[in-house]
Amino acid sequence: MSAPTCTTASLNLQCFRGQVLDPHTRKALMVYFKAAELNAIGGTNYLSLLTSPASGGLLGDTNALMDFKISQDEVGTRVIGTYEIAVAFNSAVAAGMATASIQTRMQNIKCLINVPEWTLDKMMILLDCQLGVHKSYPQ
Repeated sequence: MSAPTCTTASLNLQCFRGQVLDPHTRKALMVYFKAAELNAIGGTNYLSLLTSPASGGLLGDTNALMDFKISQDEVGTRVIGTYEIAVAFNSAVAAGMATASIQTRMQNIKCLINVPEWTLDKMMILLDCQLGVHKSYPQ
């Protein structure tokens, strides 16, 4: 993977601005982009099993890592900003996620829209853990 270009122009910010996407939708897209990046680099493919409670599904694996008794304080609450989601999108594309229209992306996350925000936060923690530090270029 080559070093990413990090400029305002390279981040495609207009797609992710607050006026375009509400905070819950941004969080759902963030989960999707992280899952797509993980799949693209050869990790677990959660893309068709985002809300599956079974082992091997993102929800099931998240609940195995953090059960329902864990407090929200232990998980934390994430607010996904415009720049953060744009970077996650670019990282997923750089790893090999196919580019698609925003309409297609909204279809991809349809199952995540009704997932509680706290669960989306937990999913991001699991995905961050599985993604780890995987950059192969010099820092």
